Amino acid sequence: MVLKRLADAVADGDPVVAVIHGSAVNHDGRSSGISVPNGQAQQEVIRAALADAGVPADRIGYVEAHGTGTMLGDPIELRSLEAVLGPGRGGRAYVGSVKTNIGHLEAAAGVAGLAKLALSLRHGEIPPHLHFTNPNPNVDWEALHLAVPVKPVPWVEEERYGGLSSFGVSGTNVHMVLGAAPAPVPPAAGTTGKVGEKAGEDERTHEVLMLSARSAAALRGLAGRYAEAVTDQAPVGEICRAAARSRALLPHRLAVVADSPAQLRDRLTRYTEGRTAPGVLAGRAASRRRARVAFLFSGQGSQYPDMGRGLYESEPVFREALDRCAAILDGRLEHPLTEVLYGGAAELLDQTAYTQPALFAVEYALAELWRSWGVRPGR
Repeated sequence: MVLKRLADAVADGDPVVAVIHGSAVNHDGRSSGISVPNGQAQQEVIRAALADAGVPADRIGYVEAHGTGTMLGDPIELRSLEAVLGPGRGGRAYVGSVKTNIGHLEAAAGVAGLAKLALSLRHGEIPPHLHFTNPNPNVDWEALHLAVPVKPVPWVEEERYGGLSSFGVSGTNVHMVLGAAPAPVPPAAGTTGKVGEKAGEDERTHEVLMLSARSAAALRGLAGRYAEAVTDQAPVGEICRAAARSRALLPHRLAVVADSPAQLRDRLTRYTEGRTAPGVLAGRAASRRRARVAFLFSGQGSQYPDMGRGLYESEPVFREALDRCAAILDGRLEHPLTEVLYGGAAELLDQTAYTQPALFAVEYALAELWRSWGVRPGR
């Protein structure tokens, strides 16, 4: 198991199993005894980890619990999880423990749970909790928004988040929030996927790196670390997409536009040193509340020749989505949709028979492109 900054892992071409989004550590303090867990402290450490990750409680699909199987400890831990994850949840989150597979590894128990949760996220499946035949009678199972998986459970959401708890015998509590690794985006046909390499029309000429932090100083430090990680051969597009999909959105924000690894590194360095640079925008979000996102498909009248052409030529996701629509319409229209949009039949675009499918195809392709970048409608 290798722990590595996501940007470094992507730059080095390492396979990413899962992403750690946030964590927190606290201590029970004064309690009823060294062997008696402090439920309030457990709640606080879980809430702190979620806040650090920027992940809402209702997005947690599975918790790899400390779960020692004791008559006293398990009810306290489950009540703590319910207090944090239960309110406002429509369904149930799953909860289990690797200790039912390999026993209690003492000081290594937390690492074992980390491995299980990371692999669950990677494979999109929650493994069964073994030997769950006599549920703890001190737990009101029906009242919980939690369930113990007794068989493999598909975990198929595009954005999967899980929690991990590990509690030390002396009262130290740790909780981490992990997410699924960002899906690799294949480079456009005929390119290597690196910004700055000329390979015909199938090329994105610029990338945008988006970073955020809790303070201006922390943001400069983060930008400096990214600058150090960007080598001349770094896959800038993958780094930018990974940062956009996997990092929490915090108040102090930075956007850097670049057309090559060298330009990205230079602009990050200049920002870190407090110097101005073109293509760099930094500031503090106007509101601490995260804005909800809506996708709007405009109606007839907004069409124009060559709409979306630049995206069609440079973005594989956009092109593939639009081509799917064109293939469905093939044989139903007298002229191919791509010919009407980007070929020699642009004069047909204002005819309703072509306007409506053309608008939908472009808007659908744009929505798929936004989704591939991690921008999805709010729920």
